[in-house]
Amino acid sequence: MPDLISLILKVGGIQALIFACILFFRKNQHILATLLLTLGISCVLYTFEKIEILVEFPHLIRLSWGMPLLFGPLIFFQLKKWSQNQLNWQSFDLWHLSPYIINLIVLCPFFFKNGEKKIQALDYFTSIISAGIDHYRIYFFILQFATALSGLFYSERCLQLVNDHVKKLKNEYTETEKVKLTWARLLSYSLSVLSAVLLIAVMINFYSVYPVYDYQIFYFFGLFLLIYLMTFQTLNQATLPGSQDSKTVIKINKNQLKVGRKTLEPSTEARLLLDYLQKEKPFLEGTLTATQLADHLGISRHQLSEVLNQNLGKSFYSLINEYRLEEFKKKLSDPAFSHLTLFSLALESGFNSKTAFNAYFKKQMGMTPLKYKKMLEKSASGPNQTNTSPQ
Repeated sequence: MPDLISLILKVGGIQALIFACILFFRKNQHILATLLLTLGISCVLYTFEKIEILVEFPHLIRLSWGMPLLFGPLIFFQLKKWSQNQLNWQSFDLWHLSPYIINLIVLCPFFFKNGEKKIQALDYFTSIISAGIDHYRIYFFILQFATALSGLFYSERCLQLVNDHVKKLKNEYTETEKVKLTWARLLSYSLSVLSAVLLIAVMINFYSVYPVYDYQIFYFFGLFLLIYLMTFQTLNQATLPGSQDSKTVIKINKNQLKVGRKTLEPSTEARLLLDYLQKEKPFLEGTLTATQLADHLGISRHQLSEVLNQNLGKSFYSLINEYRLEEFKKKLSDPAFSHLTLFSLALESGFNSKTAFNAYFKKQMGMTPLKYKKMLEKSASGPNQTNTSPQ
């Protein structure tokens, strides 16, 4: 099994190097290219860490040490760039790379040794020579601890980034099920589990001259799968759902403010918004976004947010779905729509996901749509009808 994984890492590492070279020439793909380049070099160097190869090429010894410290920051930067459709580098962002830079400084004295000295260190590390204390062996385990902790830290950062992005989407989109970003959460959780397993393995093997098993090969293999998942998603989807260039949005809003009507008082805009929703019913369009609604009203996206938050105290998501829910209840009570199923009525009302509709309906009404329908039928058949609309 390890031999098969080693072969996969070797072939996959070479592929990663090829992909990295291609992506370096594509616009806005430099972070992903750097991530693949790091993965490719790490995997290839790791699979070449055999005594017969290292004795022949001693300057390869320990070149891969510390490179996994780059995976967490690069994955985080790639997700951050993807969610924002751009990444504005700032000087303090370089601290993310500081652990690897410190690692290079520590290893510099070893890198400048001649080949014979490096082979001697290799012999000791593999217990061919067992005299004395190999400080680099101790440092090797410190690196493994640091790698595991780095993975745990950045998996939490990545998960927070994705969750924050989904929350922002609720102010722009009404269909949140399509933007749950399951794969991104899976990436974050998997990185966390992989790092936790590495931490446990390092603790088990810390006092062993001969490791119980080669845990690194499984760690590299796990990283290999995770990074290829991210690469596949990146190349199939340029940005996370809802991401857009902030500069473009600002430009559009300025033009709207110049050519549109004069800036209105928030209370006036609120009345215009509610009148427009009542008369034109734009919420019947399942893909309606806050930007589109603002365009219809002739105001900027920022002005719409102020009206929603300050005057109505609601998010775009909650306001539009409230109207959709009321529309669904009206259609359900109308005999003209009696031939339609519950989900068909939901589609006619602007919802475009059965799961999202059922979840929202139950949250607002305290019962399932089917139970609500039966309650209406029972009420209609009785002598008195009861108003079941929420207060």
